[in-house]
Amino acid sequence: MPAASLAIETDGLTRYYGTRRVVGGVSLAVPRGACFGLLGASGAGKTTLLRMVLGQVRPSSGSGWILGHDIVRERQAIRPLVGVAIDPPRAIGRLALRHSLELRAVASSHSDPARVDEVLELTALQTRAAVAVRSVTRGERRRLAVAAALLRRPVVLFLDEPAWGLNTAEVAELLRVLDRLNAAGLTIVLTSRLLTVVEQICTHAAILHAGQLLAQGTLAELCAGDDSLLVTAEPLPIVAAVAAHLGYPSQPAGQGALRVAATPEAAPRLIAALVSAGARVFAVTPQHRSLAQRFPELVEAR
Repeated sequence: MPAASLAIETDGLTRYYGTRRVVGGVSLAVPRGACFGLLGASGAGKTTLLRMVLGQVRPSSGSGWILGHDIVRERQAIRPLVGVAIDPPRAIGRLALRHSLELRAVASSHSDPARVDEVLELTALQTRAAVAVRSVTRGERRRLAVAAALLRRPVVLFLDEPAWGLNTAEVAELLRVLDRLNAAGLTIVLTSRLLTVVEQICTHAAILHAGQLLAQGTLAELCAGDDSLLVTAEPLPIVAAVAAHLGYPSQPAGQGALRVAATPEAAPRLIAALVSAGARVFAVTPQHRSLAQRFPELVEAR
């Protein structure tokens, strides 16, 4: 039975195309209210996994549930609970943003035409409502896709590579929108090959490589371990000697600084020892490992 605390759960989801295994035995646990990133390089299996969860591709084996409903047998129950952000079709290019949303709301039995103004505001598009779809920026079209998905008041929102192809400003605006939606309680699941996107917006992530799940959890859990302290002080030989005496290896970290392999909790002890040894301490800053550092470690270990 799927756990009630999870928005999405999968057990050994696998997909073959002929004899080629694209996704192999992936078991996910996406908490309700999370912003969950499926992170991996191109060809890692992210989109295929997402399409299996959404019922667009039938798993070769394994099981999955969205909000307690089986992804294969209970598609009708799932449909009104989820939104999928898909870029608007070319056919509506001449329509204004508002009219395109009205048309999509009428065309879908699960969407609410009275919600158009609300979703325009939620996606920061209210001032662009009268502009033709073909005249807006790529970032605005991406947010229009989110707006269309929100018309049905979903409990879970899915996005496939939402930031791909956008410039820095467009990514920042899209992530601000998604962050507000997630803070309001919407569960968001997105795929991305961009580490920075996952680090900026996601509360949880799963790392995929060659169709395999390498790790999953909160971002803090994924990046745990190997914390260090960046010590800016002088003279550095005393800093290195004191750190070594306390059992903390160190290495140069730029002019006037050493990176000491110690946890933030060790900072008071280290500072006291440095001052006692006659060092002048200017700053001791905790350094936490980033997802960009952790990702290649997991891939190489595989």
